[in-house]
Amino acid sequence: MQTPSPEDPETVEIEESVEPEALAEPETATEPEMTQQAVSELLEKPEAVLMPTPEQQPVVEPEALAEPETAAEPEATQQAVSELPEEPEAVPVPIPEEQAVAEPEALAEPAVAAEPEATQQAVSELPEEPDAVLAPTLEEQAVAEPEPPAKPKPARRKPKQPEPVEVVPVLTPEEQAAAEELEANEVFQGHWYYSIELLPGIFTQGHDHRNVSVTRKLLKGCEIEGKNCLDIGTQNGLVSILLKRRGAAHVTAQDIQDFGPQMDLVLGMLGIDWRYYQFDEQLEVGPFRRAMARVRHGLGRRSPQNNALARLAPQDFNYISGSRTFDSLRQVSRLLGIYPFDVVVFSGVLYHMLDPLTGLLTVRGLVREGGLVLIETAAIADDSLSAHFNAGGRFLPGSNFFLTGVELLDYWLRLLKLAPLDCAFYINKRTPRRCRIAIMCRAVGEQPISKDDTWAPYMAQPNNIYTQQYVNWDELKTGGSDVKYTPSDANLIYREDTGTVNLYETMQANPSMPVDDVNEQIRLKLDAIY
Repeated sequence: MQTPSPEDPETVEIEESVEPEALAEPETATEPEMTQQAVSELLEKPEAVLMPTPEQQPVVEPEALAEPETAAEPEATQQAVSELPEEPEAVPVPIPEEQAVAEPEALAEPAVAAEPEATQQAVSELPEEPDAVLAPTLEEQAVAEPEPPAKPKPARRKPKQPEPVEVVPVLTPEEQAAAEELEANEVFQGHWYYSIELLPGIFTQGHDHRNVSVTRKLLKGCEIEGKNCLDIGTQNGLVSILLKRRGAAHVTAQDIQDFGPQMDLVLGMLGIDWRYYQFDEQLEVGPFRRAMARVRHGLGRRSPQNNALARLAPQDFNYISGSRTFDSLRQVSRLLGIYPFDVVVFSGVLYHMLDPLTGLLTVRGLVREGGLVLIETAAIADDSLSAHFNAGGRFLPGSNFFLTGVELLDYWLRLLKLAPLDCAFYINKRTPRRCRIAIMCRAVGEQPISKDDTWAPYMAQPNNIYTQQYVNWDELKTGGSDVKYTPSDANLIYREDTGTVNLYETMQANPSMPVDDVNEQIRLKLDAIY
């Protein structure tokens, strides 16, 4: 017989209707008269059988369980069955031996099948007493409760590193007096681009611009001592001060914005003599239409001088500002006797220009052959000859216009007789294609261009009317020796046809440069020279 599935309701109903008849078969074979009488009594009084009272329940149990003895004593059994409704108290109680035998069978499952109505009644009462039925037993609670997690094995502890202790510098009485003066200084409390240390532990409230880290990395390999240097887009003079500290003979710092008050405060606090040239209008041939040269004489003090050209002379540190000074840098530096330059730093400017190629050409016209040009800019890390326009500010907000592809930037430099020697870069995390890259270039006499490129030489012709207003190739042939440069630790990849560094392939072969120490790589400390 196939065992019915408890999940099928139809199968369960058939099983319940068959079980009482199947259980009665042994008694029919041995006691026909008793069985017929018992069946008739059951039909007459179904309540007494199907729903036994508590007094009748102990009488039925021994009778149902004592089936082996029924065959031996039929008369006693018939009498006991007939007397059940009349005198339930007179039914003999089984002896201890019989009780001991009957108890295991009373706990067996067949007894549950013999009382289907009682079972249905108990099930129907479950919703009325949910606490009594649904309350988990101790055994169920023991199963339901999760075992406590095993304690992990103690890992080997690394030696505890001492936490960095912020060292508060001790100021001398003179430094303390200067610090109090700074706290009351409106310029010091105002807007700054760079964080520059003016006194031990006291910095200007600038921003940590990460791009200056790649510029400073390449400057380490550049020979500076005794050289004539130009810093274009100087802001508050961070790079210019580094050049001066490394022994440059002349440093010229230029910006189209006027940061004169900030420069006055910084250079005065650091003890650097400087001359300030401010141009508000375009220069013309002859005397400056409006020029004011100011020489620093202590903190916050300036003395105007005569604007005649004869009175202008190069200082160890010159600061030039004005809206048209970039276009006129060649003319201004020639008048000051500091043209052409040995080293030019062009950091953070190119992507602000409406015409970046003309900007590079102007820079090339300021450095002699054999000199060095350090260019740092925002760019797109791809190998296409494309300049990506910043439409809708998709790359950068504010006055930013073109982000050149790295491969295009490489070609432009070689087109303008600038041979890439080294590079340092980092990739923007939010926009992986966008990067900041610094490139050290050598100003050379011939274009490092493939021989198959027959168009490029047109740009280098001396009589090219489109380029001669920005560069005079003959003036740049001074015969000076090459400015020494030691490449960084990058894995440089070179072009086979030109021998110059392949910027895009080098970026693919090297990781993005990390910034591990803001104080050493971005901020300008009192003792920093790189």
